[in-house]
Amino acid sequence: MGISLSGITHAGQNLRKPVLLTLLGVCIEIEVVIASFILSEVWREWGRGLFGSTKIYHQWHQGNSLLGLFGSLILVLGVTSFSRKLRISRAALNWVYVAGGFLIILKSFDVVNTVFVDYMDRLFESYPDMDSFINNLLILCGCLTVLVGLMWAMYDISRLNITLSEQNAQLDREMQERSDTESRLSVQEKRLSSILQALPSPVFLLNIDGFILAHNKFFALLWGRGEENLVGLHLRQVLPEALFERGKSFSMRVFERNAPENYVVNISNRTYEINTYPTMDEEGNVPSITVLALDITDKLRGEEERRLLQEAVNSAAESIIIVDETGLIEYVNPAFEEQSGYSRKEVQGQLYNLMHSEALDEALIQEIKDTLEQGKSWRGRLISQKKDGALMYETATISPITNQDGVIKHYVSVKRNITRELQLEQQLQQAQKLEALGTMAGGITHNLNNVLAIILGRSELGAQMLEAENPARENFEIIMRTAARSSDMIKRLLTFSRKQAGGMKPVEVAPLIREQLSLMRNYLPSNITILEAILLDKEIIIADAVELQQAFVNLINNANYAMQPEGGELEIGLDKVCIDNELLATTGMLSPGDYVRLRVRDTGCGMDSDTQMRMFDPFFTTKAADEGTGLGLPMVHGSVLRAGGQIQVESAPGKGTEISLYLPAAEETARGIEEASLEMPVSGRGITVMVVDDMADFSDLLTMNLEYFGFEVCSFSDPEEAMAFFSDNPDMVKVAVLDYMMPGMNGKDLGAALKNIRPGLPLVLLSGYACGITNENARDFGFSAMFDKPVEISTLARMLASLVSQS
Repeated sequence: MGISLSGITHAGQNLRKPVLLTLLGVCIEIEVVIASFILSEVWREWGRGLFGSTKIYHQWHQGNSLLGLFGSLILVLGVTSFSRKLRISRAALNWVYVAGGFLIILKSFDVVNTVFVDYMDRLFESYPDMDSFINNLLILCGCLTVLVGLMWAMYDISRLNITLSEQNAQLDREMQERSDTESRLSVQEKRLSSILQALPSPVFLLNIDGFILAHNKFFALLWGRGEENLVGLHLRQVLPEALFERGKSFSMRVFERNAPENYVVNISNRTYEINTYPTMDEEGNVPSITVLALDITDKLRGEEERRLLQEAVNSAAESIIIVDETGLIEYVNPAFEEQSGYSRKEVQGQLYNLMHSEALDEALIQEIKDTLEQGKSWRGRLISQKKDGALMYETATISPITNQDGVIKHYVSVKRNITRELQLEQQLQQAQKLEALGTMAGGITHNLNNVLAIILGRSELGAQMLEAENPARENFEIIMRTAARSSDMIKRLLTFSRKQAGGMKPVEVAPLIREQLSLMRNYLPSNITILEAILLDKEIIIADAVELQQAFVNLINNANYAMQPEGGELEIGLDKVCIDNELLATTGMLSPGDYVRLRVRDTGCGMDSDTQMRMFDPFFTTKAADEGTGLGLPMVHGSVLRAGGQIQVESAPGKGTEISLYLPAAEETARGIEEASLEMPVSGRGITVMVVDDMADFSDLLTMNLEYFGFEVCSFSDPEEAMAFFSDNPDMVKVAVLDYMMPGMNGKDLGAALKNIRPGLPLVLLSGYACGITNENARDFGFSAMFDKPVEISTLARMLASLVSQS
């Protein structure tokens, strides 16, 4: 209501002037009517007697008419203005105009009439009487017209009052709504201002001319303006010039395209992403833009850390597997693909246990589940199965991954393939066993060889002293063969337990294998079918021919045993292979290069994994006690290793066995096959031999046998006595035979002492112990030759005669 009263007061002030004009016009008209009436009555009563003449009367009447015209004009102006101020309807306003027009016409006619009368007086010198009826009629019409217009106006005013009341009420409502809207807008403005100030990132509004319309405190702080109000400043006054020019180009594109833009800038060693958005009005125009600067330094650093983590995971040598809480695989790294043979697509969405080997027992699986359900990490060894079915031994760490609420949502498994390490560990254990066996063998074989040497030497001497037809000679030969087999057994024991190589020479593999296979055909039973696949002819390897031949025989014997009693197929293969990358064989790693591969495959019973793990252990055998010694495969293993090769075993129960020997192929320049020399009769006449051995029986045996071949022998059991004798007679001795293992001074040291006295003295070393000296490296220690005990006297005699003749 306060608003409507204010409006009425204001309206009253505006109506004051029209009302005054109207009252003034009414007063003039009343005065004119009264004056006209008085003049008419006076003229009627007194006529010219009072006025003196008609002319004076008409002049007075004319002046009164002019005054009436002036009053009517003022009255019409006041009424018209008053009607307009009241904002009456157009129809009522037209009636006011018509009434005012009649009044003015009436007054004008009255003036014309007085002028006409005055004109007629001047023209005819007479004054016609004015028509009072017409004047009165006109006055009546004018008044009626004004009365109708005023009544209409009053009626319209009453309606206007009603309408004005309604409009005032509507105006009150609109003003109240406007007030409420302004209040809401004020609250929203404060809320938006609070939100703007609460934003942790710099934000500001900019018009198209580049002036700042609004901003938050962080925008001012970013540019070192503290709490300063930057509204109204041009953006160029706030930003560095280079940054302003760059931002200007992006901002203009936002205004032109009505689409967001963003770019990255560096400010004070921090990286910001500038996001510019158009701010549209109701008509779809873009009067301003909103600019938000997001500090993405930590985000970029986090992305870089995640990238490095991803690269680390992808580059890790360990298999990394992430599964969800149901056990479905979500992620595997490249190491998993390489080691397992499965691709990422093949395992994603599959259960994690797809790689579990049947070798895992239920107790271990349950242990893993119980540990993980407690929120702890499980660590241990697992046996996994590759895509090709091969087993893989791994050390695994499986850990639960929880969300923010502590609920387990994922599991991560980090596994390292230790198959090669286990094989290397087994090889180390094998080597340690061999070393222990060698130590043990070295401690007993010396005495055994000495005993066998006496048995063999006495038997050989006895056989030579008998006639060929003498029946007792056969007994000596049996003793000799038995001693030779025993000696061979001891040599085999020493061979695979030695760390150094034996008689390594260039060997043509194919002729050796063909020859031995030809002999074995007669030995193998008829239920064995031999398949020969020898694809080489003159390929050379560096190996001990005897060891290689014995290794081949051992593999044939084992294959035959595995196929009995049903029999089967025995395939012998010999070919050349080229290995481009490192290959993990059963017994170790094969370096890249060319290899001669000797394969022995049978269709026998095969071997389980436990047997394969122990097949190269000394004295391990699956044969009956009277059928095997457990030294065959260990000897094969040792022979191949000494030749620089490795062994690959593929076997499964009921599927047979295939053993491949990979032996490094030698260069063509190594082709130096020694031709067997024809045996010549031995004669030791004129040759004095010094024999030094602490075992008297063997020394006596050696003396007797060498004397049988014509040698003159000086025998000593004490190295010191031998040294004293040689010092006195250095030129008498042509060649010396020394035992290695002697008390006080071993054969190597005694030989060095003899060489100091006579450097050109030929020396031959005998040993029943693995002393580290072989026939190949004997010259490095000052010896011309080396023989293992027991030795054939004829061979030794031939060597002694040869050395003396060469010297």
